[in-house]
Amino acid sequence: MRWGPIHLNEDDGEEGSGRVQKLLNYFNYERLSDRSKAMARSGIICFLIFVSILFISLGTWKLFGHAGGHHHHPCHDSPSHEPSEVTHLDPAYFRDLGSKRVKIRYGPYIAPSIHDNGGMEGFGAMDILKPCSDCTITWIQAGLEYPHGSNANIDTGMWLHHTLLLNRDKEDATCGKLPHAERMFASGNERTPVDLCLGGAIKRGYYIGANDNFDLSTELMNENEAPSEVYVVITYEYLPGLPHDFHATKQIWLDVGGCTGSGQPAKPHSSFELTMERPWISPFSGHVTYIGGHVHDGGTHVEVLKNDVVVCDCVATYGGDPEFVEGDHGMGMQHISRISTCEGNFPVEKGDRWSIMAYYNTSEHMPMGDGQGGLEPVMGIAMVYAVEDQ
Repeated sequence: MRWGPIHLNEDDGEEGSGRVQKLLNYFNYERLSDRSKAMARSGIICFLIFVSILFISLGTWKLFGHAGGHHHHPCHDSPSHEPSEVTHLDPAYFRDLGSKRVKIRYGPYIAPSIHDNGGMEGFGAMDILKPCSDCTITWIQAGLEYPHGSNANIDTGMWLHHTLLLNRDKEDATCGKLPHAERMFASGNERTPVDLCLGGAIKRGYYIGANDNFDLSTELMNENEAPSEVYVVITYEYLPGLPHDFHATKQIWLDVGGCTGSGQPAKPHSSFELTMERPWISPFSGHVTYIGGHVHDGGTHVEVLKNDVVVCDCVATYGGDPEFVEGDHGMGMQHISRISTCEGNFPVEKGDRWSIMAYYNTSEHMPMGDGQGGLEPVMGIAMVYAVEDQ
């Protein structure tokens, strides 16, 4: 696995040194000599990423279903990347409050040839460029681009298999302190936008603190003969601070794999369901603003249940857009291009039991192969954004 740029070094001054010492303290290391610290620094950082992102259902091979199938390379230093590119766009919502919209390109990343590990490669980076500090994200969407700016998608042989943003300075709502970070946003190749303000209809968003730090985990797949250079792009719309009457959302990650891994065995030529073993019990009362689901090819929909009653059904659409169809002239295999979302003001009471069911029909929709004659693991995830009553 190739890891991206890591900016925990002596040049960070007191802040960077403090972060490294925090890592040493967390893992109960005794104080090391200066020479030993210098030699161990990169290994400690890679290990933190492994624990934070890879091991707890968020890893490049675990988070989006790659617990088996492809071989993934171990964590090692990667070549330095170019600085992230920022493009300023016109905001769509709350312009009177000083809203801004930016597109940030992270990378470049080199996805290997289809003949190298099936074209799969995972990438991770700590301390990536944030869109802002002390601000409120109202809308966010991920994508993939070639260096010249054109969209990279299935029709040109490239997949944004997954990308995940973690806020290292907030605790995860469903898995507590174990991931060492809050899973604040994720996307599969369907690239669903997360609209927390419901098109400007409500005053809600994800608050980024002044000192919050973001990490990025990405897995790419290349179906081309030659390696492909691409950028992960994330577009953010945000407001400065947390404006008056706005409410900060929490991200509640519901996963059929719980906190131990998202990937589940796929079944060929059959209909089957995946469910959470244990529901998430809400520790607060409030309201849900947005629910987004994720399944792999072969999946049909994800149901989100509150107290065993379905409150949202996220349905997958196959094809629908030429970019999500393999082959010339859009006549090849169709892949998931959209998964519907649920937006509104769903009440949450303390003690409510939340869970999900993911449905697959691999007779109707062909699942992904693992390149070795088997099937890639599948998954069922729902991202639930809620606000707590004050």
